[in-house]
Amino acid sequence: MSFQNFCYGIVAVAGISLALFGKSPPAPPAPYPPTPEALRFAAAEAAYPFHNASIELPAGDRQFQGPGSEVANANCLSCHSAGMVLNQPPLSRAVWEEEVRKMRTAYHAPVAEADVEPIAEYLASLPRP
Repeated sequence: MSFQNFCYGIVAVAGISLALFGKSPPAPPAPYPPTPEALRFAAAEAAYPFHNASIELPAGDRQFQGPGSEVANANCLSCHSAGMVLNQPPLSRAVWEEEVRKMRTAYHAPVAEADVEPIAEYLASLPRP
C-alpha cells in the first residue's frame, strides 16, 4: 500500500464517521470578553475622539541678562522659558550644578559638560526678589 492510498483511507474513514455519527468538529472557543480597561478606553475614545491638533505657543522672547548669560541663553532656553527659571527660589551654586547635571542625565538635555559649571555659577549669581 502506498502512502497516498493510506491517506485516502484516512480521509474515507473520517468521512464515513462523520456521515454515521453526524458530529462536526467543535466550534472554536468564543473570544475572551474585553477587559475593564479596554472598555473604559473605548468609552473615552467614543466620547473624546482622538484627532491631530495644531497649537501655537506664545513667543518667548525673554532672555537671561548680564554677565555669563550667554551660556544660559544658549543651553537653557531650548527647554525652559527665562521667566520659569528666574522664578525659582534662590538656590546655591552646588544645587544649581546638581539640577543642571540632572537635566543632562535624566532628561538628556543637550548641555555640554563644559557648560554645566558656568550655567550653575550664572544662575546662583542672579539676584532674587
